[in-house]
Amino acid sequence: MSGKSLRASRRSCFSPGFTTIIDIAFGPDGSLYVLEFGPGDLWRVTPNGTRSLVATGLVAPGSVTIGSDGAFYISNCSIFSTTGTGPPPCTMGGQVVRIPG
Repeated sequence: MSGKSLRASRRSCFSPGFTTIIDIAFGPDGSLYVLEFGPGDLWRVTPNGTRSLVATGLVAPGSVTIGSDGAFYISNCSIFSTTGTGPPPCTMGGQVVRIPG
């Protein structure tokens, strides 16, 4: 068996049911954070698979990271220019949103 086939046979789905995943990040406790573009949601999935909503109402988020302060930093309005064509709060273009951890 080739190395590629062996890796493929060991894959498993850790947490199904998301819609439009745009980014993921791991927290210091081993939790997986999943950012969804379409609904604008940030989810926490604990190592045992328990899912909880961290934030909602984001508009076209693009990425997430966890800062040294434990807060989440999310690029919001990531596809809108500064021409004022985006929906509120995106009328001034992209932004970085801080959500306390």
